[in-house]
Amino acid sequence: MENSFNTAHRKALKKLFDQKMAESLPDFCYCRELDKESFLVKGGLVYLSQEGGWHKSILIKTPANGGEALFEPYIAWAKTFDEIKRVSKYGDTIGRNRRQIGDAGCIPIEQLWDSKWIKRRDRYFGTFSFSTRDWGFIDLMEGRKITYSIKEATADVLPAFDSAWAYIDKYVRFFFGNIDKLMGLDADSLDVEMEALMVRQAQKIVI
Repeated sequence: MENSFNTAHRKALKKLFDQKMAESLPDFCYCRELDKESFLVKGGLVYLSQEGGWHKSILIKTPANGGEALFEPYIAWAKTFDEIKRVSKYGDTIGRNRRQIGDAGCIPIEQLWDSKWIKRRDRYFGTFSFSTRDWGFIDLMEGRKITYSIKEATADVLPAFDSAWAYIDKYVRFFFGNIDKLMGLDADSLDVEMEALMVRQAQKIVI
């Protein structure tokens, strides 16, 4: 079984995200209640910020053991804690009006830079894949236990984690930092609107 997800991979991802959140996004902390309520995400990979009049969350969806070796970051936002619990329970929602960015929603982070996902519906949309050890069928038939150390699992997930974090640092940070300006925009062109706003803000800094 090549490239299959293991419990150790989830633990390694949690360690990496915990460390990076504390360093770079310290207002985002693990939220036990969101973790408990969500069907989308399990295993401690749920981070919540309540600064700036919004409830904002970064959620990392992982497969069951033996699933494909990948993970899928989501973001959620709402004005109240009850509302963010509701929208982050299953994911893939931008509120009652699915054509516009409303005051509550939960989406894969890739929608921030590739908003045509709704039409394409690629099953790998929003995922970050990684390579793992190749366990042969003989190993499985003979009942050998598939085990990973955290060190081995971290080595597996680190390239995908670094790639995901680069997107989080650029797009998720910007989205949450400018969330009031993005309300009401067409969800299908969110990527274009965000890039345009990034350019305008960069021009102001240069001037």
